[in-house]
Amino acid sequence: MSSVPYRSKPLRSTLSLGSVATVLAFLGYSLALFLLAVICAGAGDGTYVPFRVFSSPLALVSFKASLFGCLLLWVGVGLLIIRVPNRTATISFLALMVVHYTGIVVIAVRTTPI
Repeated sequence: MSSVPYRSKPLRSTLSLGSVATVLAFLGYSLALFLLAVICAGAGDGTYVPFRVFSSPLALVSFKASLFGCLLLWVGVGLLIIRVPNRTATISFLALMVVHYTGIVVIAVRTTPI
């Protein structure tokens, strides 16, 4: 075994057509979630819970974070997925998903029924 520690490739060297397509797919997914949340909000007369759920845990910070957090969260997930062979990216992805779903549970508990 060599004494040189394993270093992952920089992000630039891992970007291929497939990985760019993955990030673009997650961008499209986040835009679709955002559009669905806007439709559920019904121009202010509906519920804002989808904004909070789709961008959890950022939605626990503030409403503005939930508006833009959806795009940031899911594009970030796409970037982590293209780096999955990297152990750090895998652990980061799993930690992000655990925090995301834990945030959804917190939102569900804190949301009062009508």
